[in-house]
Amino acid sequence: MEKTLADLLIICGTIIAIINGMLKGYISTGASAAVILTVCIFFVAARRHLMVRLITTGIPVYVFCRQYGITRPKEIVEFVMALLPLLIVALGLYIMFKPLFFKKNRQDQKNS
Repeated sequence: MEKTLADLLIICGTIIAIINGMLKGYISTGASAAVILTVCIFFVAARRHLMVRLITTGIPVYVFCRQYGITRPKEIVEFVMALLPLLIVALGLYIMFKPLFFKKNRQDQKNS
């Protein structure tokens, strides 16, 4: 359960970074943002190192909140509620990609 929660937090940080990139004009189209998000979720499903997860999660959240002045609890709740549909889709993609990396391990354990 801990790893799934950590992965979800990384996906949230990635979504915030992508939105920030779109608002600044670094990412020009929604299709580009979708591809970047899908690739990032693919790597999260591959279970990267914990330090990379913390950095990937923390920096975008901090930069986005600091830059756009989201500091009050009410604003944070409104922001999270607006992102909820995107988080649900991202979680669905994560669930689809995750078995690609763990099927083999489960079969190896059964054979042992």
